[in-house]
Amino acid sequence: MEAVVFDSYRILTKEVALGLSLENIKIIKFLIRDVGKGVLEKIITGTDLVQLLEERCMLSAENVEQLSKLLQLAGRNDLDKNVQQYVESAISRNLSNHGYYGLHGMHVTANYEETNDYHLLCEHMSRNNSVILKGIPGTWKSQHAFRYAHNFSDRRKQDQKSLIWRVECNTELNIYTSLSTLMNFLKIQCLNSENHMKESIKMMLSRAIEVLDSEMYKDTKHLFILLGFISQQNNLIELFLRRLSEYGNISIIVTTSQSLSNDFEKFVIELKGMTEKEAVRFLNADDSSMEKAKELARRLSYLPDGLVFARTYLHTTKISINTYIERLENITSTDSASKKACEMIICEAEDSMSANEKKVLHLMPYLNTDNIPIFVLKSLLPNTLNRKEKAILIDHFLRTLDKYSLISHITGLDDHRVVAAHRFTLMIVKASSTSCKRNGHLKELLNFFMCYIDLDARLLEVIHRNVLLLDHAECFLFHFEDCLKSLYPETKAKLCYIYCAIGITYRLYGNTELSANTYFQKAKNTMHETFLSSHLRHLPSDKTFNSYTTLDEYLNGSDAVQEHCQSIFNILIEKGKHISQEFVDEFIRYKYRNSRSISLLCEYGNIHIEDVHTNQLVKEIVGLLQSKNLIMESEYISTTFLVELMIRILYNSSKNNWLVEISKASFTTHERGKLRKHLSSTHFPVTPDSLLEHQMAHCLTKSLQQYLSNLPKHDTRVVSSENTIQSFCPVFSPVTHRSGILYMLRSFSDPDRLPPLLNEAIQLLDSLDSNIEGTGFTEFGVVKRIGDSSLFHSVMIERIKMECYEKMFKLECPDTSMKDDTSNKESLDDLFILEGGNDNLQTMTIQNIDDSTEGDDILTIDKTGNTSDVQEDVDLDSTYKTGHELPDDNENMERPDTTGIITAFTGEDLEATCITVNRLPLENEHLLKALAIAKHLEEKIDDLTSWKALSGIHLKIAKVFKHTNTEENIIKAKHHYKKAYDREYESNNTRLTRFHLKAIVHYAECCLQFPIEEDLKKARTLALAMKFRFRLVETGSLFDEVIEDIDNCLNKLSQNQYTDRALNTKEKPKVDTKSTQTDTLTNEKNWLLKELKRRRDRLIQNQSTLLEHYENLKCDMETVNREIHSVEEEITNIEERPDIEPYSS
Repeated sequence: MEAVVFDSYRILTKEVALGLSLENIKIIKFLIRDVGKGVLEKIITGTDLVQLLEERCMLSAENVEQLSKLLQLAGRNDLDKNVQQYVESAISRNLSNHGYYGLHGMHVTANYEETNDYHLLCEHMSRNNSVILKGIPGTWKSQHAFRYAHNFSDRRKQDQKSLIWRVECNTELNIYTSLSTLMNFLKIQCLNSENHMKESIKMMLSRAIEVLDSEMYKDTKHLFILLGFISQQNNLIELFLRRLSEYGNISIIVTTSQSLSNDFEKFVIELKGMTEKEAVRFLNADDSSMEKAKELARRLSYLPDGLVFARTYLHTTKISINTYIERLENITSTDSASKKACEMIICEAEDSMSANEKKVLHLMPYLNTDNIPIFVLKSLLPNTLNRKEKAILIDHFLRTLDKYSLISHITGLDDHRVVAAHRFTLMIVKASSTSCKRNGHLKELLNFFMCYIDLDARLLEVIHRNVLLLDHAECFLFHFEDCLKSLYPETKAKLCYIYCAIGITYRLYGNTELSANTYFQKAKNTMHETFLSSHLRHLPSDKTFNSYTTLDEYLNGSDAVQEHCQSIFNILIEKGKHISQEFVDEFIRYKYRNSRSISLLCEYGNIHIEDVHTNQLVKEIVGLLQSKNLIMESEYISTTFLVELMIRILYNSSKNNWLVEISKASFTTHERGKLRKHLSSTHFPVTPDSLLEHQMAHCLTKSLQQYLSNLPKHDTRVVSSENTIQSFCPVFSPVTHRSGILYMLRSFSDPDRLPPLLNEAIQLLDSLDSNIEGTGFTEFGVVKRIGDSSLFHSVMIERIKMECYEKMFKLECPDTSMKDDTSNKESLDDLFILEGGNDNLQTMTIQNIDDSTEGDDILTIDKTGNTSDVQEDVDLDSTYKTGHELPDDNENMERPDTTGIITAFTGEDLEATCITVNRLPLENEHLLKALAIAKHLEEKIDDLTSWKALSGIHLKIAKVFKHTNTEENIIKAKHHYKKAYDREYESNNTRLTRFHLKAIVHYAECCLQFPIEEDLKKARTLALAMKFRFRLVETGSLFDEVIEDIDNCLNKLSQNQYTDRALNTKEKPKVDTKSTQTDTLTNEKNWLLKELKRRRDRLIQNQSTLLEHYENLKCDMETVNREIHSVEEEITNIEERPDIEPYSS
């Protein structure tokens, strides 16, 4: 299908290709000279070079390391910085890349051969659009479906719109995930308002069908492959078959070992395996062993998988077919011969493996066998091995698996390799272990996922790992929940940790709020059933929003809520005392920590970073860090573990429920301006359930903070040192305060009740960082922050304070809200513009022209930057620091259509006029404080590139700058709106979210309110790009509204420029009307002629470029034709030479 998914890799390669100079290209060609002189001679441009690197597998979306090295050696560190940003910001491939569900994830093994069963499939599909491949495991159901999919694609190579999609049907959640990913791929906004997964599946299926039956896709053939459903999903599969088979352009293949209703009997093909002739040929039997080969095939029931194992065993051991049959008979189990053949090849492979390799092999069946990254396999090895030893061992392990046909496919290179294994094979591996060993494998993986998947997913380093492990953690849980019914409390605590981590990962990335909700519910239910008495499970009813009069009430909830939370806290503390020290010690030592946490512990613990291997802590280092109060004593960690886990679950569940409510806002409304106004609003009230869960998380955090503050600490003998931890505090303490204030900001809009709440919020935010010297902010007993050492924390506080001050400004100057809304025609009549035409203007003057108003000062900023007394406490002239320097003031003065004075259209009167306001924005102390924070945040922008929250920070900064109505800040506002747009557009979050829409709408509206022709044209281009990118999403008239308003504004600007030219025409005395009209007409025609000539010159230049490209292409084609002719002549000469005898084997 057409690659509508935006790929940040394409942006990167385009930037590199266009940024390389001829000298850079020359250097890089020298560095890769091994590719051949003839090839390099054809490399002229940067685009040629990038294409060559891709063709030679030196560059891909997953592998940019070599490009980075080449750019460094060529002296292009600026371009290399772009590469590093791509590496840091690209979300892991599992959620951002849809290849797993598309054709690229349908691997056909090297041993596959088209059989009679496959030909029956092709014949059936030539007459029908639906088929059910039914057969026992090992009959190549999936392999036949995948081969058909590849041939289906080959027949439609020219049709880029053809969709091929797989749906994993073994669980309802997997069906939901497959369709949710399809919604992302098709850019369909789809979330069921009732929050029921089954209903959401039905809705997503309907939406997908609507798209594939639309004008754009109905003339194209599409294919769905439904893999391995079980009886519980019968109703859903039958729904798929009924719905999809109604459409002639949609084909569907179902693979199963079970039966559907009789209504679908006509679609069923019973797979029997190979024919005898096919099996004998497959075994490579000669005439002398023909009969034995037939006997072996018969024993293996002609199953393709069994025949693959037999052929591989014969090839690797060099034994005869007769000997193989004897060994097969010596296996006394009651399993089928095909399973016995698999057991034999597994045993043979294990003989070539070390103990560590065998352990990894027996853990693989519990993972997602279609997509196992090398990182996961290496992480399953003992921590006593270093990186080099792990690499050598895994390389040997993969060679062994490949040699014995135990894996189907390996993609990628080096550390980017991904392994696809045979499900049937690994099912036999799992079955070969005893029940006790299988339980041991599950417990080992439980510890592995708890240590490697994280609850703090703010850093992309962490979310990369979480997403990489996501599918595997879910597959593991499927096996775990199925095999271990009765679990110990400690085991259930680990299970809750993993549930919460998966929920957090789903919450932050992808169209997956319902998946997140599923896991948060599992976590909450398990915590209540295991650790809390049943009467505490039901949450108390709380006040309505209108009952809160203070911020403290809003954060803590009612007395009933606080009493309820205190009861939960006391119970979890008592239960935590029974968690073993061994549990805690293993968690602390084996927890995989992000690089920032490791750096902090090493810095304050005086530990060499080289002593910390694989981002984990050895026993000796843990002891040292405990002696310095950087890690709490184990008994205190175990006591508080359950409380902290409950806080995480409640906090993230609250956030997710709120996100579900926000996402329910329909994008399908066709009422003009409604969606646009909704996007411009910051009023998204928190639901009562979300608020209640947040209040519980906040109350539990307060109780935990009080508990930790009373814990004894080690006497480090350096009490005066700022590095000394003098008290512990949960890292979530400031988090629940910050997020609670954000909830309040989004929920309250009453101008009478909001001001005191805002004042309280600002005071609370100021107090969060007071008196925290020597405070260690801990996460499950390990210090993550000391004092004010967290950039993320300080930026989030500043951002929220900035928003508080901005709201206070808008409450005092309510007329400013009018300027934020351009969603209706009337507001366009009062657009603010930066008017051009006065080259001698040296000052910026905004004056109140209402003479009857007293006390409104005239604000003047001269060229030296001196300001009025109101502004002296705020640095208004701080340097603008972002990734791209803005022009200085002198350059701004020379910019077309700008002079530094703000004027306005007033309906029919197109002359420049001054703005009348009740109070000038820059005289408002709250706006000045917000502006100071915005400028301070700008200085930190370069350090925030690895945060997902960066686009939101850009939007908030831009909004504050826009309120000032000064030319310098309006330019900055547009810059930040554009950066927010770029951040969302370049991200791998392909789902259409409110962040995408807010970014483009706010940028366009800022350009409309302060119109400059160049900015408006850029905004129009971006709006068109967004409209095209999400063209399959129902967004009502949103993009059309924005584009229409931009066009209207451009027309007004054009009319104003024409009026200015007419007014500036020198008037001659006593000129008759006819002459005046003639002069005006002449001037207009001259201007039009000039524009037409300019357009013609551009077209001629484009034509010249295209002709040049055409001539180059023509020359290349002629060269290739000559080479083909030359090779053909050589082949003819060789064949005609009598002295060369034919080759015989």
